[in-house]
Amino acid sequence: NPDHDSFYANKQTAARLMKIAREENIFIEEPIHLEEKMRFHTLELKHLAENMGEVFYHKYEKEVQNLSVFLANNPYSEIEHIAIEITKLVKEKGYRYEDIAVITKDIGTYGSLCKAIFNSYHIPVFMDEEKDLSENVLIKWILSLLDIFVKNWSYEAVLGYIKTGFTNLEGHEVSLLENYSLKWGLKGSKWYAKEWKFYAELDDAKQIILYAKEQVVEPVMRLKEQLKGLKTVKQITQSLYNFMLENHIPEILEKKIAHLEKINELERMNEYITSWKVVTQVLEELIQV
Repeated sequence: NPDHDSFYANKQTAARLMKIAREENIFIEEPIHLEEKMRFHTLELKHLAENMGEVFYHKYEKEVQNLSVFLANNPYSEIEHIAIEITKLVKEKGYRYEDIAVITKDIGTYGSLCKAIFNSYHIPVFMDEEKDLSENVLIKWILSLLDIFVKNWSYEAVLGYIKTGFTNLEGHEVSLLENYSLKWGLKGSKWYAKEWKFYAELDDAKQIILYAKEQVVEPVMRLKEQLKGLKTVKQITQSLYNFMLENHIPEILEKKIAHLEKINELERMNEYITSWKVVTQVLEELIQV
């Protein structure tokens, strides 16, 4: 019964998988029954695991030592209470912050509260939250790169690619290029035209704009030539990977990570640290598939 069995959905899924296996004549090994509960190391949690989903539950008769319940007025006071308890554990009981985990099913509500309140109590926090793959900084860069081809060098696509921050251009160089592209309405082949028009720009500004053009346009056009005629996922994926190496993306990542660490932006730093691993893993899986 789904109303009384916490694992009803899991059992239904297992039953469907077994049914499919039998229909497809797939060999099913003997089930392994775990008689002893290895997950919990305290009597209270073992008792909860055995009784929470049961209609006829048993009362815990021993003294409760490893479990407590706190009734909060709202999520803010709830997290503040946790922050106070963590501080006590660290200062009075000798715990380390890495020994402590705060678990919630509602990361959307509690995530931002934990960051703000824990910060006020000087408690370091790592948010282990799943993020959409498209939020990965390096995935954004790859998608914006491909957008240039898909949208035929539209102003929005090119500037979106530049502003991901992986082009080796400084802020003032990006600004000059952005102003120039707006002024002349750059789109399509105008971006990679051999001659760019100038009117009333100083020589220094011209040189910076042409340098910025070269830094952006030349590598992208080179990739376009490399992708011509490629038909397999493996070939295209390898070209993208080589493009990242040719444009020194790992080195740029290292610089960004060092800067974020220096200014104590640890959460963003962790995003950059994991971005390369995630992207290369995705590329490898694409090739395998």
